[in-house]
Amino acid sequence: MSKLLTIVGAHVAGLAAGAIMMTSAMAATTLKIQLAVPLSADEAVMVNSFASDVEALTEGEVKLELLPAGAVVGVGDIIDAVDSGLVDGRLP
Repeated sequence: MSKLLTIVGAHVAGLAAGAIMMTSAMAATTLKIQLAVPLSADEAVMVNSFASDVEALTEGEVKLELLPAGAVVGVGDIIDAVDSGLVDGRLP
């Protein structure tokens, strides 16, 4: 599980870094991230902490809006939703 979270964290960190580069002279960027687990799951609690760290480290320039499983699309359709632009990412 730790290895998975490291890989997922690196993916979101890459998204955040790209957003920072794109918004250097712009307003804050909010990335919509749909979770594949309920907000009450341990993984969601860790991702929420990560989102807070991203916001703090970017001084509010990048925010992660965490959406619970099923909020936009079903868990099995999240990758397609990312591809079509409905959401910006998927965690865990």
